[in-house]
Amino acid sequence: MDDLVLVYDKDTPEAGQFALNLYDHAKKWIGFSVQEPKPTERTSFTVNGASMGIIITKDVFKSEFVTDALELMVAAKKPCLLIHHIAGKTNVEDEIMQCENDDYLRYIRKAQTCIYTFDLADQCQDHMITLLEFKSADSKKELQKQAVLRLEETRADVLLFSSRVAKGRLNAAVHRRYDFCLTCAVEDPPVAEDVLNKVYDIMSRYAPALQVARNQGDKAVTNVQQRTANIRDSFNLVVFATRNCFATDENGKGSAVVEEVKAALESELQVCIIQHLSQCPDIDAEIEISNAKMCGSGRAKLVMLHLDAKKTCIA
Repeated sequence: MDDLVLVYDKDTPEAGQFALNLYDHAKKWIGFSVQEPKPTERTSFTVNGASMGIIITKDVFKSEFVTDALELMVAAKKPCLLIHHIAGKTNVEDEIMQCENDDYLRYIRKAQTCIYTFDLADQCQDHMITLLEFKSADSKKELQKQAVLRLEETRADVLLFSSRVAKGRLNAAVHRRYDFCLTCAVEDPPVAEDVLNKVYDIMSRYAPALQVARNQGDKAVTNVQQRTANIRDSFNLVVFATRNCFATDENGKGSAVVEEVKAALESELQVCIIQHLSQCPDIDAEIEISNAKMCGSGRAKLVMLHLDAKKTCIA
Protein backbone atom coordinates (compact mmCIF):
# COMPACT_ATOMS: atom_id res chain seq x y z
CA MET A 1 0.00 0.00 0.00
CA ASP A 2 1.29 3.45 -0.94
CA ASP A 3 1.02 6.54 1.23
CA LEU A 4 -0.73 8.49 -1.53
CA VAL A 5 -2.74 7.60 -4.63
CA LEU A 6 -3.43 10.45 -7.04
CA VAL A 7 -6.84 10.83 -8.70
CA TYR A 8 -7.14 13.19 -11.68
CA ASP A 9 -9.00 13.85 -14.90
CA LYS A 10 -7.48 11.45 -17.42
CA ASP A 11 -9.13 13.34 -20.27
CA THR A 12 -7.06 16.42 -19.46
CA PRO A 13 -3.39 16.03 -20.53
CA GLU A 14 -2.38 18.87 -18.22
CA ALA A 15 -3.72 16.96 -15.20
CA GLY A 16 -1.90 13.77 -16.18
CA GLN A 17 1.39 15.60 -16.68
CA PHE A 18 0.97 17.35 -13.34
CA ALA A 19 0.43 13.98 -11.64
CA LEU A 20 3.59 12.57 -13.25
CA ASN A 21 5.65 15.61 -12.23
CA LEU A 22 4.37 15.42 -8.66
CA TYR A 23 5.20 11.70 -8.56
CA ASP A 24 8.74 12.34 -9.85
CA HIS A 25 9.32 15.02 -7.23
CA ALA A 26 7.91 12.87 -4.42
CA LYS A 27 10.47 10.15 -5.18
CA LYS A 28 13.14 12.42 -3.69
CA TRP A 29 11.52 12.06 -0.25
CA ILE A 30 12.72 8.83 1.36
CA GLY A 31 9.89 7.25 3.32
CA PHE A 32 7.10 8.75 1.22
CA SER A 33 5.56 6.51 -1.44
CA VAL A 34 3.21 7.70 -4.18
CA GLN A 35 1.55 5.29 -6.58
CA GLU A 36 2.91 5.84 -10.09
CA PRO A 37 0.32 7.67 -12.24
CA LYS A 38 -0.55 6.14 -15.62
CA PRO A 39 -2.57 8.85 -17.36
CA THR A 40 -2.58 7.13 -20.76
CA GLU A 41 -4.21 3.96 -19.42
CA ARG A 42 -8.02 4.09 -19.64
CA THR A 43 -8.48 2.10 -16.45
CA SER A 44 -10.16 3.09 -13.19
CA PHE A 45 -8.15 4.32 -10.23
CA THR A 46 -7.33 1.88 -7.46
CA VAL A 47 -8.43 3.24 -4.10
CA ASN A 48 -5.80 1.51 -2.00
CA GLY A 49 -3.61 4.30 -0.64
CA ALA A 50 -3.31 5.39 2.97
CA SER A 51 -4.51 8.75 1.61
CA MET A 52 -6.14 9.78 -1.65
CA GLY A 53 -5.26 13.00 -3.44
CA ILE A 54 -7.57 14.63 -6.00
CA ILE A 55 -5.75 16.97 -8.39
CA ILE A 56 -7.99 20.00 -8.94
CA THR A 57 -8.12 21.11 -12.56
CA LYS A 58 -10.95 22.59 -14.59
CA ASP A 59 -14.12 20.40 -14.59
CA VAL A 60 -12.36 17.67 -12.62
CA PHE A 61 -15.57 16.51 -10.92
CA LYS A 62 -17.24 15.99 -14.29
CA SER A 63 -14.72 13.28 -15.16
CA GLU A 64 -16.10 9.73 -15.03
CA PHE A 65 -12.73 8.46 -13.82
CA VAL A 66 -12.86 10.85 -10.87
CA THR A 67 -16.50 10.22 -9.97
CA ASP A 68 -15.95 6.44 -10.12
CA ALA A 69 -12.99 6.82 -7.76
CA LEU A 70 -15.03 9.08 -5.47
CA GLU A 71 -17.68 6.38 -5.12
CA LEU A 72 -15.06 3.94 -3.83
CA MET A 73 -13.36 6.56 -1.66
CA VAL A 74 -16.62 7.49 0.06
CA ALA A 75 -17.50 3.84 0.64
CA ALA A 76 -14.04 3.10 2.07
CA LYS A 77 -13.97 6.38 4.08
CA LYS A 78 -10.50 7.12 2.77
CA PRO A 79 -8.69 10.27 3.94
CA CYS A 80 -8.75 12.74 1.06
CA LEU A 81 -6.64 15.75 0.11
CA LEU A 82 -7.48 18.27 -2.62
CA ILE A 83 -4.28 19.20 -4.48
CA HIS A 84 -4.76 22.54 -6.20
CA HIS A 85 -2.83 22.80 -9.47
CA ILE A 86 -2.49 26.58 -9.30
CA ALA A 87 -1.15 27.00 -12.84
CA GLY A 88 -4.45 25.59 -14.11
CA LYS A 89 -6.25 28.92 -13.48
CA THR A 90 -9.04 27.29 -11.50
CA ASN A 91 -10.82 28.16 -8.28
CA VAL A 92 -11.16 25.22 -5.88
CA GLU A 93 -14.53 26.32 -4.52
CA ASP A 94 -15.96 26.75 -8.03
CA GLU A 95 -14.82 23.25 -8.98
CA ILE A 96 -16.27 21.72 -5.81
CA MET A 97 -19.66 23.27 -6.57
CA GLN A 98 -19.74 21.33 -9.86
CA CYS A 99 -19.98 18.05 -7.94
CA GLU A 100 -23.63 17.03 -8.29
CA ASN A 101 -23.73 14.08 -5.87
CA ASP A 102 -24.55 15.20 -2.31
CA ASP A 103 -22.63 12.34 -0.68
CA TYR A 104 -19.54 13.13 -2.72
CA LEU A 105 -19.94 16.83 -1.99
CA ARG A 106 -20.05 16.28 1.78
CA TYR A 107 -16.98 14.05 1.51
CA ILE A 108 -15.03 16.59 -0.57
CA ARG A 109 -15.90 19.46 1.74
CA LYS A 110 -14.30 17.60 4.65
CA ALA A 111 -11.03 17.32 2.72
CA GLN A 112 -8.19 19.76 3.27
CA THR A 113 -6.64 21.67 0.38
CA CYS A 114 -2.96 21.82 -0.49
CA ILE A 115 -1.67 24.43 -2.93
CA TYR A 116 1.00 23.01 -5.25
CA THR A 117 3.36 24.76 -7.63
CA PHE A 118 6.65 23.42 -8.91
CA ASP A 119 8.26 26.84 -8.43
CA LEU A 120 8.08 26.03 -4.70
CA ALA A 121 7.87 22.26 -4.93
CA ASP A 122 9.84 21.47 -1.77
CA GLN A 123 7.73 23.76 0.39
CA CYS A 124 4.49 22.47 -1.15
CA GLN A 125 5.60 18.89 -0.65
CA ASP A 126 6.44 19.48 3.01
CA HIS A 127 3.07 21.12 3.59
CA MET A 128 1.27 18.29 1.81
CA ILE A 129 2.97 15.71 4.03
CA THR A 130 1.58 17.38 7.16
CA LEU A 131 -1.96 16.96 5.77
CA LEU A 132 -1.74 13.30 4.73
CA GLU A 133 -2.36 10.07 6.57
CA PHE A 134 0.58 7.65 6.27
CA LYS A 135 0.75 3.89 6.39
CA SER A 136 3.55 4.34 8.95
CA ALA A 137 3.33 7.05 11.61
CA ASP A 138 7.11 6.86 12.09
CA SER A 139 7.70 7.75 8.43
CA LYS A 140 5.55 10.85 8.76
CA LYS A 141 7.38 11.99 11.90
CA GLU A 142 10.76 11.59 10.18
CA LEU A 143 9.57 13.51 7.11
CA GLN A 144 8.27 16.31 9.32
CA LYS A 145 11.65 16.54 11.05
CA GLN A 146 13.30 16.91 7.64
CA ALA A 147 10.76 19.60 6.74
CA VAL A 148 11.69 21.62 9.83
CA LEU A 149 15.36 21.48 8.83
CA ARG A 150 14.54 22.62 5.28
CA LEU A 151 12.48 25.50 6.66
CA GLU A 152 15.37 26.63 8.85
CA GLU A 153 17.71 26.48 5.84
CA THR A 154 15.25 28.50 3.76
CA ARG A 155 14.98 31.19 6.43
CA ALA A 156 18.77 31.34 6.68
CA ASP A 157 18.95 31.79 2.89
CA VAL A 158 16.33 34.55 3.03
CA LEU A 159 18.34 36.35 5.70
CA LEU A 160 21.56 36.01 3.67
CA PHE A 161 20.18 37.07 0.29
CA SER A 162 18.11 39.91 1.72
CA SER A 163 21.30 41.27 3.28
CA ARG A 164 22.94 41.15 -0.15
CA VAL A 165 19.98 42.98 -1.67
CA ALA A 166 20.20 45.67 1.00
CA LYS A 167 23.94 46.00 0.41
CA GLY A 168 23.31 46.36 -3.31
CA ARG A 169 20.87 49.19 -2.61
CA LEU A 170 23.45 51.02 -0.52
CA ASN A 171 26.15 50.60 -3.17
CA ALA A 172 23.94 51.35 -6.19
CA ALA A 173 24.89 54.18 -8.53
CA VAL A 174 21.30 55.47 -8.24
CA HIS A 175 20.34 56.28 -4.67
CA ARG A 176 16.92 55.00 -3.66
CA ARG A 177 15.51 54.57 -0.20
CA TYR A 178 13.53 51.32 -0.53
CA ASP A 179 14.26 47.84 -1.84
CA PHE A 180 10.55 47.09 -2.32
CA CYS A 181 7.32 49.03 -2.53
CA LEU A 182 4.16 46.97 -1.89
CA THR A 183 0.79 47.96 -3.32
CA CYS A 184 -2.69 46.64 -4.08
CA ALA A 185 -6.17 47.78 -5.02
CA VAL A 186 -8.42 49.40 -2.42
CA GLU A 187 -11.29 46.99 -1.71
CA ASP A 188 -14.13 46.35 0.70
CA PRO A 189 -13.50 43.99 2.42
CA PRO A 190 -9.74 44.70 2.22
CA VAL A 191 -8.68 41.24 1.06
CA ALA A 192 -5.57 42.33 -0.82
CA GLU A 193 -4.56 44.80 1.89
CA ASP A 194 -4.74 42.08 4.56
CA VAL A 195 -2.40 39.93 2.48
CA LEU A 196 -0.08 42.85 1.78
CA ASN A 197 0.25 43.51 5.51
CA LYS A 198 0.91 39.83 6.16
CA VAL A 199 3.72 39.75 3.59
CA TYR A 200 5.11 43.00 5.00
CA ASP A 201 5.20 41.45 8.49
CA ILE A 202 6.94 38.33 7.12
CA MET A 203 9.57 40.42 5.32
CA SER A 204 10.13 42.53 8.44
CA ARG A 205 10.61 39.41 10.54
CA TYR A 206 12.76 37.23 8.29
CA ALA A 207 14.54 39.88 6.18
CA PRO A 208 15.12 42.79 8.58
CA ALA A 209 17.87 44.30 6.40
CA LEU A 210 15.38 45.18 3.67
CA GLN A 211 13.73 48.58 3.45
CA VAL A 212 10.08 48.07 2.45
CA ALA A 213 7.45 50.74 1.74
CA ARG A 214 3.69 50.19 1.72
CA ASN A 215 1.40 52.16 -0.56
CA GLN A 216 -1.60 50.48 1.07
CA GLY A 217 -2.01 49.32 4.66
CA ASP A 218 0.06 52.24 5.98
CA LYS A 219 -2.00 55.10 7.41
CA ALA A 220 0.92 57.46 6.87
CA VAL A 221 0.51 57.18 3.09
CA THR A 222 -2.60 59.22 2.36
CA ASN A 223 -2.35 60.61 -1.18
CA VAL A 224 -1.25 59.87 -4.74
CA GLN A 225 1.85 62.05 -4.47
CA GLN A 226 3.18 60.04 -1.53
CA ARG A 227 2.49 56.73 -3.26
CA THR A 228 4.24 57.91 -6.43
CA ALA A 229 7.20 59.15 -4.38
CA ASN A 230 7.48 55.75 -2.65
CA ILE A 231 7.55 54.01 -6.03
CA ARG A 232 10.20 56.27 -7.53
CA ASP A 233 12.28 55.85 -4.39
CA SER A 234 12.23 52.03 -4.72
CA PHE A 235 13.99 49.44 -6.85
CA ASN A 236 11.04 47.01 -7.05
CA LEU A 237 7.26 47.35 -7.12
CA VAL A 238 5.23 44.38 -5.83
CA VAL A 239 1.55 44.32 -6.83
CA PHE A 240 -0.93 42.03 -5.07
CA ALA A 241 -3.44 41.21 -7.80
CA THR A 242 -7.12 40.58 -7.11
CA ARG A 243 -10.19 40.65 -9.34
CA ASN A 244 -10.55 43.85 -11.40
CA CYS A 245 -7.48 45.44 -9.81
CA PHE A 246 -6.26 46.46 -13.29
CA ALA A 247 -9.67 47.64 -14.48
CA THR A 248 -10.03 50.75 -16.63
CA ASP A 249 -13.08 52.99 -16.78
CA GLU A 250 -15.18 53.77 -19.87
CA ASN A 251 -12.83 56.62 -20.76
CA GLY A 252 -9.81 54.33 -20.69
CA LYS A 253 -8.45 55.75 -17.46
CA GLY A 254 -6.59 53.11 -15.48
CA SER A 255 -7.11 52.20 -11.85
CA ALA A 256 -4.76 53.44 -9.14
CA VAL A 257 -2.80 50.19 -9.41
CA VAL A 258 -2.38 50.63 -13.18
CA GLU A 259 -1.09 54.15 -12.66
CA GLU A 260 1.36 52.86 -10.06
CA VAL A 261 2.64 50.20 -12.47
CA LYS A 262 3.07 52.87 -15.15
CA ALA A 263 5.03 55.05 -12.74
CA ALA A 264 7.20 52.08 -11.80
CA LEU A 265 8.06 51.20 -15.40
CA GLU A 266 8.75 54.84 -16.23
CA SER A 267 11.22 54.91 -13.33
CA GLU A 268 12.75 51.60 -14.53
CA LEU A 269 11.66 49.52 -11.54
CA GLN A 270 11.26 45.78 -11.66
CA VAL A 271 7.56 44.91 -11.30
CA CYS A 272 6.43 41.69 -9.62
CA ILE A 273 2.75 40.68 -9.71
CA ILE A 274 1.64 38.36 -6.91
CA GLN A 275 -1.61 36.60 -7.75
CA HIS A 276 -4.26 36.06 -5.08
CA LEU A 277 -5.66 32.78 -6.39
CA SER A 278 -8.99 32.67 -4.59
CA GLN A 279 -9.81 36.21 -5.77
CA CYS A 280 -8.12 36.16 -9.16
CA PRO A 281 -7.60 32.63 -10.54
CA ASP A 282 -6.84 33.81 -14.11
CA ILE A 283 -4.37 36.69 -13.98
CA ASP A 284 -3.81 36.70 -17.75
CA ALA A 285 -7.51 37.36 -18.35
CA GLU A 286 -7.49 40.18 -15.80
CA ILE A 287 -4.58 41.89 -17.51
CA GLU A 288 -6.00 41.41 -21.01
CA ILE A 289 -9.50 42.64 -20.14
CA SER A 290 -8.13 45.73 -18.47
CA ASN A 291 -5.78 46.51 -21.38
CA ALA A 292 -3.03 47.00 -18.79
CA LYS A 293 -0.44 46.06 -21.37
CA MET A 294 2.44 47.35 -19.28
CA CYS A 295 1.89 44.40 -16.91
CA GLY A 296 2.76 41.98 -19.68
CA SER A 297 6.00 43.70 -20.61
CA GLY A 298 9.38 42.10 -20.28
CA ARG A 299 10.01 44.02 -17.09
CA ALA A 300 6.99 42.64 -15.25
CA LYS A 301 7.20 39.26 -13.58
CA LEU A 302 4.24 37.16 -12.47
CA VAL A 303 4.47 35.16 -9.27
CA MET A 304 1.53 32.79 -8.78
CA LEU A 305 1.05 32.48 -5.05
CA HIS A 306 -1.87 31.62 -2.87
CA LEU A 307 -1.95 34.18 -0.10
CA ASP A 308 -4.45 33.95 2.70
CA ALA A 309 -4.29 36.51 5.49
CA LYS A 310 -5.90 34.03 7.90
CA LYS A 311 -3.40 31.22 7.28
CA THR A 312 0.35 30.85 7.40
CA CYS A 313 0.55 28.74 4.25
CA ILE A 314 2.06 30.64 1.35
CA ALA A 315 2.75 28.35 -1.58
